[in-house]
Amino acid sequence: MGGPEPRVRIGRIVGPHGVCGAVRIDLLTDFPERFHKGATLRIGEREAVVQSVSFHQGQARVQFQGFTTVEEAEALKWEYVTVAADERPELEDGEYLARDLIGLPVFTEDGRELGTLDEVLPYPAHDLWRVGAILVPAVRQFVLDVSLEDRRITVRLIPGMEPE
Repeated sequence: MGGPEPRVRIGRIVGPHGVCGAVRIDLLTDFPERFHKGATLRIGEREAVVQSVSFHQGQARVQFQGFTTVEEAEALKWEYVTVAADERPELEDGEYLARDLIGLPVFTEDGRELGTLDEVLPYPAHDLWRVGAILVPAVRQFVLDVSLEDRRITVRLIPGMEPE
């Protein structure tokens, strides 16, 4: 018997929206379409179906079926909204999920191993990939190749990117 199914956090409820049980959710995903009408999501340990959704200033405003009062919405504050880890969004060529990249070995274009990808840091312009003390902008000029099959990332560094 396995443990509970792995979950991925896609949002965090930060408070009610209006007086009819809707909530404001800070997005923790690059795929806001996961909050589509009819989507079955999990809030804490219970399932909830999206009745309606809109987006405003980086937040999802969601009405879940069965929640009709501001008190019910207030009780959800600070809960995480999750999906099953195997519910993968459709990705374009050159798009990756951070969880697929973390832990992959990173090499320079001349074959020198820098370490493993430790963290993906989201920034407004583009993500930064942390490899030890090195921050690599996740753009084509610096990320030359990502091969999930070969479990390898190849990057180009410029002077000043590596610590002395």
